[in-house]
Amino acid sequence: MCLNFGYKGCGGNKNRFNSREECLNKCYPKDAHNIFLECSLGKEEDLTKCEMKYPMETGYQESLNQCPTGYTCTPGFAIDFCCNNTNLEIYKKNTEPKCKNGKKALEYRGKFCEEEFCPLDSECIQLELFAHCCPK
Repeated sequence: MCLNFGYKGCGGNKNRFNSREECLNKCYPKDAHNIFLECSLGKEEDLTKCEMKYPMETGYQESLNQCPTGYTCTPGFAIDFCCNNTNLEIYKKNTEPKCKNGKKALEYRGKFCEEEFCPLDSECIQLELFAHCCPK
């Protein structure tokens, strides 16, 4: 997952990318860490495996194994899991943020607003998992 942060100029490390695309190319595809974040919001929680019916290229996707009520079979990179619907909603709200002023959220996303990653002409909004930038 690619998150922005304010660089303070102390040499840097391998976690520095010149563009979002460069980060995504290095950190994608969706790995086990992301599916656990998506399903359990980063909390220690045992996840039940499920199975999706593929191919997804045709847009056809159906759960083969029934998840308990309140859970949805969610595809991961190599394994599918039953994810709590409330957690999925919170994850979606945090990864597809909306701005209160009706404007589209900027592409910048970080962990905390305190990391000062938003452009000067924007406002940082902190949610449960991530922070995002909204144009003023």
